[in-house]
Amino acid sequence: MTKGDYVEGAYEQMTIWGVTTNATPRETEIALKRLNGLLLHWENQNIFLGWNVGAEDPNDESGLPDWAQEAVFTNLAIKLLPVYGRPASLEQKQDAANAYEAITLSVLNNME
Repeated sequence: MTKGDYVEGAYEQMTIWGVTTNATPRETEIALKRLNGLLLHWENQNIFLGWNVGAEDPNDESGLPDWAQEAVFTNLAIKLLPVYGRPASLEQKQDAANAYEAITLSVLNNME
């Protein structure tokens, strides 16, 4: 999947939550920066998923495994909600936390 696919996935999640529909080019740029920050933060927590760090173009391959999609979509959506002046609900935060926990467990199991 490309980085743009992950941005689209986060916007699809926000559409489900009733926040927005399609991202403008400026919003895509913001989302890519937040996506990069999110994955670098996870790497700082020793959650290495193969993120293509140097690329900032939405057409660049992400390097992420398919099984990490849900965690990236929901956690990026949480990071983007403030752009729209919307706080994340407790349920949305829990969904994102559960998805993050799933990838954390998967990464830890692969290390053994």
